[in-house]
Amino acid sequence: MTDNEKSSATAMSDDEIIKANDILDKFDFFNQRVGRELWSDKPKDIQDKDIENFSNNVKFLKDFITRLQADKEALIAGQETLQNALAEKNAEIERLKTSNKNKLDLIHDLRSHIIDTHSAAIKKFAERLKKLFDVLECQYFDEDITMNTIRETVDTLVKEMTEPSLLDKKFGGDTKC
Repeated sequence: MTDNEKSSATAMSDDEIIKANDILDKFDFFNQRVGRELWSDKPKDIQDKDIENFSNNVKFLKDFITRLQADKEALIAGQETLQNALAEKNAEIERLKTSNKNKLDLIHDLRSHIIDTHSAAIKKFAERLKKLFDVLECQYFDEDITMNTIRETVDTLVKEMTEPSLLDKKFGGDTKC
């Protein structure tokens, strides 16, 4: 029997709930003196039929209570299943959060490495350029341009090219994650 079949087999209809309440009302009536006196005045065959009906009613109530218990147990089992599934999903969320944090840390480290490498390459290029100017100093420059001016200009360019504000524009945003 599938879970759906079990559920429909144990589910109580509105009619069954009404019948159970009617039976309890009859029990209440027969437990009163007037009900017992009225019943004792009935012919024996009607009393026998009432006893048979009473037995059927008791059986119905027992079955009804058993089904209520089964429904309660099914609800508890369903609740436990949902709690387990929720715990698994929460654990998965935590794993994903950790994974995402690790990835963001790696991205931050890679961006920092790229920026450092970029800055180092610019500085290395500037040093090579200044050495080249030292070699060419006397050959190609007139007296209005001094080597110190060129070196200062190269140093200024290096500073500008390696400043965080310019790097942010080049690498798309803040240098920190």
